[in-house]
Amino acid sequence: MWGILGDGKWARFRFTPTWTGDEMAKFLGARTGWLQGDGYAGYEQLYRKECPCIEVGCWSHARRYFVKAEDAGDKRARRPLTIIGELFAVEKEAKGLPHEARLTMRQARSRPILGRLWKCFESLGPTTTPKSWLGKAHTYLINQRKALERCLEDGRLPLENNACELLMRPVAIGRKNWLHCGSDKGADRLADIYTVLVTAKLQKADLALGRAFVFDQLGRRTFTVEEARDLLPDRWPKAQTDFGRAPSIHVEPTPRRSGSATAACRS
Repeated sequence: MWGILGDGKWARFRFTPTWTGDEMAKFLGARTGWLQGDGYAGYEQLYRKECPCIEVGCWSHARRYFVKAEDAGDKRARRPLTIIGELFAVEKEAKGLPHEARLTMRQARSRPILGRLWKCFESLGPTTTPKSWLGKAHTYLINQRKALERCLEDGRLPLENNACELLMRPVAIGRKNWLHCGSDKGADRLADIYTVLVTAKLQKADLALGRAFVFDQLGRRTFTVEEARDLLPDRWPKAQTDFGRAPSIHVEPTPRRSGSATAACRS
């Protein structure tokens, strides 16, 4: 299951039988502009010259390797972790600023920080082994350096893709709770359901009212492509005004069984 986040308010989930890059190339191959990811090798063909995608790196993923190195007892990871922390401190100060002002702040303050990080990193390189956590951090930053520096090109680009990572939480919880989708078609339907529900949440839409409204309208008439767009979560309030409010819903409470158990999990 793949999760895609657009402009911080549109979610798209997609099921594919495998994790190969070919699967996502079929879906995102025509994407133009920025595309932020975690450095997964399967995305590489999306960033080839013939493809219009521009790769943007994730500093949270870059930081994780240094955290693991420090947790493993390698004190050399502390210095780069401190410098990366300075990058995030600048972003915290820039939060809420217009993207032009954020870019100006990054150029003035984050660029010199990155310069110090690369110098620190280069001095560590000859002392690391490829299979160590610090060695893996070295390899990741070498491969992702250009993508990680994209944040200096546009103030709209986030430093990390944590928001997209959070999209996958329902998938992780579902995998633990109901485990199987039954079939590939079932997984496709589940991806569509996730897409609607998570997008509604991102849009801060009234899910119960919107769901009832959409089902009610689909049962009443057919829609053109343009009219169907009025059923998307960001247009629910306007659609309810145009087409009439959804019917009220009454749900009978489920009786509690004696000795029933409640399970909680986190991912």
